[in-house]
Amino acid sequence: MTKKIFVNARNLEEYRVAIIEDGFLTSMTVSTSSREHCRGNIYKARVVSVQKSLQAVFIKFGAERNGFLPMKDIHPSYYSEGTESSEKRRWVRVEQAVETGQELLVQISREASEKKGAALTTYLSLTGRYLVLLPGIDKNGVSRKIEDAKERHRLRSIMEELQVPAGLGLILRTAGEGRNKSEFQRDLRYLLRLWDSLKKHALENPTPSLIYSEGDAAVSTIRDYFTPDVKEVLIDTRVTFDQVRNFTKQVMPRYARRIKLYDSDEPLFTRFHLEQQVEKMFSQRVDLKAGGHIVIEETEAMVTIDVNSGRFTKGTSMEDTAYQTNMEAVGEIVRQLKLRNLGGLLAIDFIDMRDRKHRLAVERLLKENLKSDKAKWDVTSINKLGVLVMSRQRLKSSLSETTFVTCPRCKGSGTVKSLSSLSLHILRKLRAETLRGEITEVKVVVHPVVAEFLLNEQRRELTSLESDRNISVKIIADAKLNYSESREEFVKAPSTSARTADKVKEPESERAGKKPEQGKKPNRSETDNKPKKRTMIERGKRRNRGRKPRSKRSPNKAGKGEEA
Repeated sequence: MTKKIFVNARNLEEYRVAIIEDGFLTSMTVSTSSREHCRGNIYKARVVSVQKSLQAVFIKFGAERNGFLPMKDIHPSYYSEGTESSEKRRWVRVEQAVETGQELLVQISREASEKKGAALTTYLSLTGRYLVLLPGIDKNGVSRKIEDAKERHRLRSIMEELQVPAGLGLILRTAGEGRNKSEFQRDLRYLLRLWDSLKKHALENPTPSLIYSEGDAAVSTIRDYFTPDVKEVLIDTRVTFDQVRNFTKQVMPRYARRIKLYDSDEPLFTRFHLEQQVEKMFSQRVDLKAGGHIVIEETEAMVTIDVNSGRFTKGTSMEDTAYQTNMEAVGEIVRQLKLRNLGGLLAIDFIDMRDRKHRLAVERLLKENLKSDKAKWDVTSINKLGVLVMSRQRLKSSLSETTFVTCPRCKGSGTVKSLSSLSLHILRKLRAETLRGEITEVKVVVHPVVAEFLLNEQRRELTSLESDRNISVKIIADAKLNYSESREEFVKAPSTSARTADKVKEPESERAGKKPEQGKKPNRSETDNKPKKRTMIERGKRRNRGRKPRSKRSPNKAGKGEEA
């Protein structure tokens, strides 16, 4: 198997690192200028809020959103005086351990998303080529992915011989399998120099500030994914080439010759036919060689993967067709998980298989393919509905989060209302809001496409609304609005009480002698002074109270109003 690493850094806006195995793209890291990877960065931060109900604190570390630090990720060295830091610390509450305004050194364990802030931890870790340095932990360990008992015993013996300062711990990474003591010692010296530099920066810099950065994507990829079977690393810019080569000389000098500069005018990814594979990587549908396909859908809660037989017709029966398609889909699913950096909860809907042996075979193959995955994972059995649920550690942001932005037209749903549904929604809203009689005019501002549909296809409905409500409806087109957005403005008629209140009160003598202008119809408020008439009637009733009423008209001519 031929394995290569390509680094495309010519465009400052987008930085791409790809791992190729036998000509196929198996892993991809994309870093953009608008969104850089910050997982693993260490900050000098301050506690801004202590949440008793969540048993966590919110940390201000320099980002737009405050970070989230749960109680379980607070190192005992940060506990307040008088707080137990022994084995009973799990019973300590967050309000007893830390306080608002306290300064901490925190590391990003999960990057921020559109709706959530970054997850933080005070258990720091500095990653080298073969070792991981753990400040504040006096324990050493070997990666669980090294399963050979003899090799684990040999590596533990070497780690006991390493001179590690007090208060620091080590974890031997999977890349250290088969390495000797001198390589580990060289990597340890590099990490100790890094830790001393980090402590110095923490004392000198203000709060909040960045203390340590994981470095660019190229150096991180070489550190984490370079193995002896990588034949060459091609980098298309001189600056990045020098950075990667210097890092390689420090931690693994025997492989420095494999770092090469690509100086051709033809783009690196085009030369090795990678651009087409990159474009397919963003498609929801992935075709399988035998005719089937899988559909990958990312949601906020989980990632769903659906397996379909498609045009696969080589099976001898329905059961055999389902089994062969599922077995082929397993390898492609694992490849896509690593390629797209998918993490969290995943639900895989396999084609239904009645035979229990077939279901177990698919589960075994999935676990076997996941062994080469650096992320932690957990797989359940296929249930009676044919669905397998698994979890995968989110090492970094997915490619969709890094490369794409939420569509302003559909708000990320992927669909929008049809013109007829959108126009009917606007008309229903107008009819509901104009039920009150004080509205005389309505202005509706919509996208030009919607405005044209309303004025042409819904002209009869608009005319009916104007006649029924005795109002005027104006449709205004605004190209700045999104397709599904609308803005309504309702104009109300000025009330009689408002007009009366706006007038200046005149003296009674001037108001009585005032005559309407020639050719102008007298205003009702000027000629009909209701409060004055009511006052005179009330005075007359009081004056005539107790007297016998006199009738000016004969009884037989009295009307109903007089009888009343």
